[in-house]
Amino acid sequence: MNYFEYSYSTSSTTTIFIFIFILLNIIARWRLFTKARRWGISAFIPIYSDIALCRIVKLSPLWLLFLLIPLINMYFIIFYHIVISFKLSFAFGKGIMFGLGLLVFNPLFILILGFGNCEYRY
Repeated sequence: MNYFEYSYSTSSTTTIFIFIFILLNIIARWRLFTKARRWGISAFIPIYSDIALCRIVKLSPLWLLFLLIPLINMYFIIFYHIVISFKLSFAFGKGIMFGLGLLVFNPLFILILGFGNCEYRY
C-alpha cells in the first residue's frame, strides 16, 4: 500500500464524517427554527439562515453587514458568535451555562435546543 491509497481512504472517511456532521447541524437548526415559529427550510439557505437566527434572538440583521468589512470581520465573527450563543440561550429559557455550552459545543447544544422540551419565549 502506498501513500496515495491510504490518503484516499482517510479522505473519504473524513468527508463522510463531515457530511453527517453538517446534516445533523442542518436538521437541528430546522427544528430550532420551527420551534421559534420560523420557516424550517431557511436552515438550508446560508445567508438567510443567519438573518433568521438574528430575528429569533431579537437582534438586528444589519449586524451581519460587519462581516463584509475586511479585517473587522475577523474580530466581529467571534463577538457575533458570543452574542448569538447567549441570546439564543435566553430566548429558549436557558441560563448562562447553557449559553456557554452553545458557545463551545454549538452543534450539540443546538440539537438539545431543537429536540429538547424547551420553549421559545419571545
